[in-house]
Amino acid sequence: WRRGGARTLRDSEIERLHPWIVSVHVKDRKVAGESRLLGEGDTDFAGAFGTLARTGYRGLLILQAQRGSDEMTTARRHLRFVRDKIAQHFSGTDRQRS
Repeated sequence: WRRGGARTLRDSEIERLHPWIVSVHVKDRKVAGESRLLGEGDTDFAGAFGTLARTGYRGLLILQAQRGSDEMTTARRHLRFVRDKIAQHFSGTDRQRS
């Protein structure tokens, strides 16, 4: 599943394939362009996390994000970004406590 990659799955495909999705690489990029820091590209994170929540996804979320000039600061920023998305879309589920 490469939401921000060269091959993006539509929400309907995620819904159909969700029983077999065991991990998700979280990244952002511009359409037909380079990787970006999370939230600075064209990836529809609201759609992706919303669909994952609706389908009951409980697998791994793997950060495959662009590195900034200060890797630790960037890593904290990315972690905060993903935690915010989890809180927004998985409210009241086991995923929120992960």
